[in-house]
Amino acid sequence: MSPDIPQTLYVQVTPEPDQWGACNIEIKATDHSNLSEISRFAVAIHEFIPETKTYYGFVYNEYFMGINDVQVNLVEPEIQSYSTAVLTNLGTGPNGQTGDGYFAINLPVSNEIYSFNAQKTGYKSISFNTGSEFIDSETENSVFFKPLYLSDCKDNQFISGSIVQSGVEPVDLYLIADDTIISSKEIRGDQFSFCVSHAVFDSYTIIASIPDAYTSIGFSGSTFPVNNVIIKPRPIKNIDPIKVIDGTVIITKRIIEVDPIGGQTIILDEINGTEIGIIEIPVLTNECIENIVMEYQIMRDSNFNNNFYTNGSDETIVQTNLQSQCNQFVVEMEITIENSVRLRDFRSGEYMIYVADNRSDLLSGKYNYTVEYSDIISVSGGKVRFLTEYSGVFGVGKVSDEECLDCSPCVDCDQKPEGLCFVGTVVNGFGHFYMWLLVILYVFMYRIRIRFK
Repeated sequence: MSPDIPQTLYVQVTPEPDQWGACNIEIKATDHSNLSEISRFAVAIHEFIPETKTYYGFVYNEYFMGINDVQVNLVEPEIQSYSTAVLTNLGTGPNGQTGDGYFAINLPVSNEIYSFNAQKTGYKSISFNTGSEFIDSETENSVFFKPLYLSDCKDNQFISGSIVQSGVEPVDLYLIADDTIISSKEIRGDQFSFCVSHAVFDSYTIIASIPDAYTSIGFSGSTFPVNNVIIKPRPIKNIDPIKVIDGTVIITKRIIEVDPIGGQTIILDEINGTEIGIIEIPVLTNECIENIVMEYQIMRDSNFNNNFYTNGSDETIVQTNLQSQCNQFVVEMEITIENSVRLRDFRSGEYMIYVADNRSDLLSGKYNYTVEYSDIISVSGGKVRFLTEYSGVFGVGKVSDEECLDCSPCVDCDQKPEGLCFVGTVVNGFGHFYMWLLVILYVFMYRIRIRFK
């Protein structure tokens, strides 16, 4: 090579696998042959840029809502000359998905596992990596992570999902584990979440209930968070009602079958849709061998207003008939009453809820018991709500003081008679007439007996 003739030197650099960064090339001239110290080389310094992939995903809260301003950082390995920390925002990923909570980090293609964390004030930070358990999909140029969740629940031990229903009614949710209610809440939207860091079990059941619709879902608690749980309450009433007319009484009959775990709310309505009341079956209260099968009847008759044991029932009484074998059966019932009846009327004993085996017994005063005031939950809007452990016919009535005094030879009207309170419980005053007839007849016979002595 002649030092007087400019020469161009080309150098090709092949990096070692999994190596990247700037490649600085240094060439030193020597004078072992025909080169002198004044020899000059024009050398271009090039930078090696490896192939990259876009690592992207979305960060959500426990209600599956994207969270912005979450800082996502690359933790390992340490890489120079690359942006390794980003904030989530509204964005669109390479797969076309758009939403809040989006992040994307461009990193060199590598066989190493990239480890990240995500953090935001007020939330528990999470860690994730490029292992298969966190990856939803992968292409030659991108990696899409499965949904990432931030919450204020310890170790992100929460259960979340969405509720599918046609209406907008609030949904009662119960989280159950180990035969215990872990948590319950009323949900007015379509998203829900339970934090279970204080109660970690191998399995859980969620009960969802709205009036006349219900469902229960079981799932494993081995991996958290448990998300994307879909709840869709199903109708409880699967059998059409039957209408029966018995003289002046119009009767609506219906049979229902529900899960004995409870949580259902059954609307008591007539065929024309008129709502009479409800039956609520508490969660984890009843001890039944199989599903709870119950028939209920709604009986309407204007003549009920003229009866001592139904004159506060707004012309309507309700009968329930449990057809399942249960060691214990407790329900909350709500039935109609006259609008003038108040809670204080039950407290004073002016009005009572009478329970008999059948309609005939109730109307004739042969009731089994009266509902204790302590079991009455509320009185509102022409309805009384109460607890009961028995099936039967339920009527609300006001027995006059005069009528009750006539019961003294038999039983106290406020207790549970074992037989018919013969004098004074006969309807429409016939008992009074018959009693005085007996007294007059007795006095008359007594006087005749004295006269003939």
